[in-house]
Amino acid sequence: MTGFDGRFLMMHYPKAAPKAALQIRAGSFSYNQYARYQVEYLNISTSHNDIEYRIFKNYDESVSKSHQYGIIEVSSEGMENEYECIGSVLDKLNEFRVGLRCDRENALGCID
Repeated sequence: MTGFDGRFLMMHYPKAAPKAALQIRAGSFSYNQYARYQVEYLNISTSHNDIEYRIFKNYDESVSKSHQYGIIEVSSEGMENEYECIGSVLDKLNEFRVGLRCDRENALGCID
């Protein structure tokens, strides 16, 4: 993910598609978030051209001492591709989620 200006989110997939970028309107996003002691899951979702995109941040201290970040693509046929972020990550997902609508159908629920 390389940028958000309040209207659009730009996502780049350097290994999967070297010069490919996706631009999505900010109003089409929803979120889910779950947190408890030493655990946090945050998903920000949107759809574009029959593909669902889930940007995720996961932390579970019983699994790993560091956060995991990435994007999951889900095709209309239900096929999933996961792209995990590597290297340093500038985490602004909690800021981005402010004002998004909660996806109440997701089991994670939402933190308001």
